[in-house]
This record gives sequence, structure tokens and C-alpha cells, in this order.
Amino acid sequence: MILSILVLISQPVYSILSSGLQGIPIDVYNTWEINYASDIQDITWVSYPYYLAIRSNGDGKIYLADSQCNYQGEIALPDSVEGFGLTYDYMDEMYYINSMSSQVYYSDGSDSWASFQQPSLGAGMDFAYWFGPDCIFEVSPFSPHGLCSTELFSLENEYYDMPGTGFNDEISGLTVGMMATLGGWPPCAIIATTKNSHEFLFYMYGSSEYDLVEVEDCPVPVEESLGLTRSSECTEIYWSYKGTDGNYYISLLGIDFFYFGGIEDEASSIGEYSFLSIESNPAYGSAIFSLQVPVYNTVSLTIYDISGRAVEEICRGPMEAGDTQWSFSAPAGMYTAMLRCEDKVESLKFVIND
Repeated sequence: MILSILVLISQPVYSILSSGLQGIPIDVYNTWEINYASDIQDITWVSYPYYLAIRSNGDGKIYLADSQCNYQGEIALPDSVEGFGLTYDYMDEMYYINSMSSQVYYSDGSDSWASFQQPSLGAGMDFAYWFGPDCIFEVSPFSPHGLCSTELFSLENEYYDMPGTGFNDEISGLTVGMMATLGGWPPCAIIATTKNSHEFLFYMYGSSEYDLVEVEDCPVPVEESLGLTRSSECTEIYWSYKGTDGNYYISLLGIDFFYFGGIEDEASSIGEYSFLSIESNPAYGSAIFSLQVPVYNTVSLTIYDISGRAVEEICRGPMEAGDTQWSFSAPAGMYTAMLRCEDKVESLKFVIND
């Protein structure tokens, strides 16, 4: 008998550990020198077939690259537009950049750009398409730091405080994502980086502002820490920087922050149907999952331990319609399975006994 007990998270469930995070490890998985760009101002995750886009003000270009940062093409930036941010909306296939003036520019990948009024000077930029209408997020580069979101259909803005920083350095990079146990609006987690003091800043959303919960040094010595971006599933973080040798690099990082947090005791609502089911809960020795995909979809299924850290990625990528089973073995304890399938996020808490 298959017991379907997954829940669809449709509203935020704020149950993050209230004591804050006691150290967030940053692992460097790979590093590439970007020798085709004279400088890097920001980077963004795009989608197949390019994966990454790199903003170079010095060259007046956006460079396109694969997931190994190999050159794949370029787009001309608007003439004489200086700025710090770059992001991509994969739903509308549109590139966005900010500027030192009062405009945000956007393009479909051609050399032709349009623009709209920019609410405030921003540093890094990012999209968070899973929170409803398309929104661009920008963080103010200088103290006092704050986050601004711009909803693209109405161009309405929301502002959030980012207090408690205790520093005056320039923020140069930004990426936003959701925690493993949270869903919905507003975005629940931010990673930012400081250009000259070489820090990674980790924020979580409180009642009306973003609280700084951890500060970590850059994982390698740098002259300038620059842009940040994450893949669409938040499983990979790319970081750009100017090395101590004066050259520009992009590193692939392992950071568990987007998945860190307490596991919710109750979900906010029950979905009408679930894609994933578990054979028995509690499970003994190993858990057997069954995933039934009604149509061809992009699927991500990851298992987290009770602290919220990812312990195994079961699958990630395109999947044909049909039923697939997996077995997950681990020491006795409580775990959470997180399924992302198109615009749905499902969370299942389960127990493994000896």
C-alpha cells in the first residue's frame, strides 16, 4: 500500500531555528579563470543552452557561458550604461541590468534594449519566479543596506530593511532563494557578498525585515568579491571575483544555507494531489519513494536531515511521464524529502528506524 502524505506548501511556514546559524561552511567545488572578459560586474544563471551570463562593463558586453564557464557567445550592453547588476527571467527569456542612472534595461538577447524607471540604485540583482508574479530584487550597495523588489507587471516596489550589519562596506553580489521548509512570498533567504571586506552575508526573513544571521569570510583570498547567482533549483552557487593576481574568476560553491532551518511541525495547507508517496512511515532501514509524474516535467527531489542540511539528491532534471521508485537508506532519524516539480513544492517529513 502506498501512503501519500506529502503536502503542498502554499503559504510561508516560518519555523526557522530562532537561535541563528552557528557557522555556514562554504566549499569550493571548481574554479575557472574568465580570460575572455576584461572585468566582471555580475553573473546570473540563465538556462539551457548557455547556463551562465557574465556582465563586463569594460567590454560593454554580456558574455554567455556553459556550466563550466566556457565562452558561448555575447550580447552588446547599451552604450555608456554603467551598473552592477545582471539577472535573467527564464519565463520571458529576458535579460535585465541595472544602471548608475535611474533606469533598469532589458533585452531578449539581441543588441536592442528598452528600459523602465529604477526605484533605487542597486548592486546585485536576482529573480525569484516561484513567489508569484515576476519580481526583480536589488540590494542597495551602501549602508544602510536594504532590499527592493520590483514587480514587473505593475512596476510596484516593496522595500525591506536589512539591519544589524555593523559594517559600511559595499555589497557587490546578491542571490535570493527559499529555505527548504518554507514557500511563498516574501523570499526567505539571501546571500550577499561585500566587495572589499571579502565577506559572505547570510540573511533570513523575519516579520518585516531581513536579519543578518551569519557572516563568513570568502573561501579563497581575493582582491574584490563580485557577483553571485544560483541555479534554478538553488542546488549550485556560482561566485565571481577578482583574484589577488588581478585576474577574474568564477567558482562553483557548495553552500547549504538555502536549505538550513527547522523542519515545520505542520504544513500550511494540504494539496489536492501529490506527485510523491512513501511506502511506509516510519520506514525500517530504508525508505521507498514512488514518484508519479503525469506529464514530462523538470523534477528535483532532495533529502534533508533534521538540521535542514542536504544529505542526498535523489534526482534532478527532465523526467518522462510515469511512475518511478527510489530507495533511500540512512541512519535512524527524522528526514524531510523536498520535491520541486514545475511550480509545485512538496515537503514530506518521515522517520527511519533501525
